[in-house]
Amino acid sequence: MKLKCTLLFGLLFSLVSCGVSNEQKIKNSIEIANNLLSTRKCDEAIAELESVGQQTSNPRWLITYSSAYACKGGFSEPNFFANDLAKISSANDGLIGSLTLFSTSSTDGPFSTEYANLQRALEILLYPAGLTTSSHISRLTKFTASELSNMEVVAFYMAITQMGRYFYYYGDAGPTGIKSGGGAPNTCLATYTDGAAIAAIDVLATDSCNSGTNLGHTDIETGVPATRQTRMCHGIVLFNNFIDLISNLTFSGANTGSLSALGAVFTTLCETAMGGAVPICSVKDQASCEAATNTDVEGFFAKVLESFFI
Repeated sequence: MKLKCTLLFGLLFSLVSCGVSNEQKIKNSIEIANNLLSTRKCDEAIAELESVGQQTSNPRWLITYSSAYACKGGFSEPNFFANDLAKISSANDGLIGSLTLFSTSSTDGPFSTEYANLQRALEILLYPAGLTTSSHISRLTKFTASELSNMEVVAFYMAITQMGRYFYYYGDAGPTGIKSGGGAPNTCLATYTDGAAIAAIDVLATDSCNSGTNLGHTDIETGVPATRQTRMCHGIVLFNNFIDLISNLTFSGANTGSLSALGAVFTTLCETAMGGAVPICSVKDQASCEAATNTDVEGFFAKVLESFFI
């Protein structure tokens, strides 16, 4: 009987020890990975984090794992704070243009490996814990408000950096952050075919994009409708996730403090521009956007994105 009790106690102790050991192993792995990231050893950090398995419900592991892919994507928080944060404008018509002035915008087009890695970094935080839809509300079902706040602040930095890259490329922003200010011939993000979209770009009197100059980027206007929709939806999904993030975070500082107000008015702005509460105003995943009509996708680009990018 004594031997049985000893064996049972030993088994229970072993099970408890393994649990504690595994938790400590994850903590150690996160610390090692963060040390590796401090010297921009991105792949080594990813390998270290993956050595303990996919901890997709652990907020610290997720932030570090996301940061490791962002590192591969050419993103650096110190560089962001030192060189890019102050460039953000909260003015509706200058918001997107200001993001194209970021130090990483002109060096990393949407077809590059760096762009793909930063997109993966962002999606790690937008779709954690097995979620298939992206929203602050859905993420709150998996994490506490405090945990989620930390995750979404990091996601915000990545989202606006990725937007800067997307719109620099497709908007031909050039060194001034003004649409069609670079070397490509396009005056609009897309070449609009929908009548309401064409009418909308004529409202932008100070903009280079109007019915007379209606010419989109060649990598959107490929002649393949599905490809066109996919690439336009990349921008819509980025923008809507950005709005969802800023609507649910508290910012401080002259440049970011008024972004929350921008998020609060966006839904009304979009629905007014689109003529009703259409799903495209809140779609935050690629598949749903690609299932939308051309009228809605063109409408969002012409009535919302073109107006935020003068």
